[in-house]
Amino acid sequence: MGAKELGAYLDAARRKRGWTLARTAYEIGMLDEGRVLNETQAKRILDGRRILSRELAGHVIDRFDLSPAEADEAWRLSGYWPPDLDVEDVRRFREFAALQPTGTTRRYRAVNPRRLRPAWAA
Repeated sequence: MGAKELGAYLDAARRKRGWTLARTAYEIGMLDEGRVLNETQAKRILDGRRILSRELAGHVIDRFDLSPAEADEAWRLSGYWPPDLDVEDVRRFREFAALQPTGTTRRYRAVNPRRLRPAWAA
């Protein structure tokens, strides 16, 4: 998971919305450090050639105005934990993953811990 996967996902979302690269750059808008994203930088993000920090990934995901399920998938593809995930969720997820039989734990690492909440509430 990382820049290439997130970029491909966002590029598909861009095409689905009918946005051009200029429109995508406009929608992403001003970055936190005061710079404005141009078409070339937007293309690099969508091609996966620009490594995004957690903050920049969050900014870009927010600007695409994705549904909650799409946003969860974008965060998973970015390789970062979503910002609304708290420490208790991470702890529970690690406990859950540790309880899995040897050889199957790897399969559970890509699971979004927030989807496990209903099981823990019972």
